[in-house]
Amino acid sequence: MRLPWPRPWTLAGLTAVDAIRNRTELDSYYLLYAVLGDLEVCRGNFPAAADYFRQSVELTEVESEQVFLSRRIEECEERVGVQMR
Repeated sequence: MRLPWPRPWTLAGLTAVDAIRNRTELDSYYLLYAVLGDLEVCRGNFPAAADYFRQSVELTEVESEQVFLSRRIEECEERVGVQMR
C-alpha cells in the first residue's frame, strides 16, 4: 500500500515542533534540524529538508552522524534535480 504524498501527519509534526516550550534552547541541538529535515522530506519539500540537514551537520561533531546526514542532503538534492526535469 502506498501512502499519500505528502504524508498527512507531517504538518502536525512541524506544528508540534513549533509548539515545543522553550524551543530556543534546542536551537543548538542537531537532532532538532534532523527531525525538521525528515518532516520536510515527507512533505516533498526537498530544498527545505536539505537546508535543515545542513544545519544539523554543522551542529554535530559525531562523524557517523555527519556521514548519515550528508547522505540525506545528497538524496534531497537528487530529488530536487528530478523534480526540475
